[in-house]
Amino acid sequence: MEKRQEMLKGLQGKVEELQTAKESVKNFVETMEAIKAEGDSAIKDLEKQIADTKEAQAMATDIGEAKLLNTQVKNLEEELQLTKGVVTAQGNKQKQELEQVVTELLKVYKACKFMFSAVDNEVTATASIRTFDKDIETMTDLGHQVDTGVAYAKAVLIKYGVITNSTSTYADVYLNSVGCHSKVNHVKSKLIALISDFRVNGIV
Repeated sequence: MEKRQEMLKGLQGKVEELQTAKESVKNFVETMEAIKAEGDSAIKDLEKQIADTKEAQAMATDIGEAKLLNTQVKNLEEELQLTKGVVTAQGNKQKQELEQVVTELLKVYKACKFMFSAVDNEVTATASIRTFDKDIETMTDLGHQVDTGVAYAKAVLIKYGVITNSTSTYADVYLNSVGCHSKVNHVKSKLIALISDFRVNGIV
């Protein structure tokens, strides 16, 4: 049982590592969205300034004022193009960085999934009638946390155009793999009649 507890503790630690990696992706996405919003706002502001200046130019009755406004329009349009270029460059850079943080998340997920399988084999082999329910609860919770890691990574990659819905593999990780389901459920289902009989007779 000591080996079982050590393995469970190791899996729980790895799942915590997965949650930390997932949180890093969330934080990066929030920062990325904030920078994008700032860039989009700057572009809209310049576009409005250009429209307002052109309107004023069209209504100008003095040639000097018209020339001044025309110069302002050209300067604003140049600034707009430069701003769009910077925003695009920022977006491309952030997309590359996003791929890096998501790849780190997927690396931890892959390790978690491998460890889950090994731990579940041990838990299943050492489970007893007294521990079935607790074992199922524990492994189901851990498995769910592992599965949500890859699901979140895939959703982020799709949302930001890194992959498409039909993409099945990324960073050497299969994104559509079967979830982490404990074999303890199967064992319990096979013994359900025996368990019921034991309970009726007050054995457990």
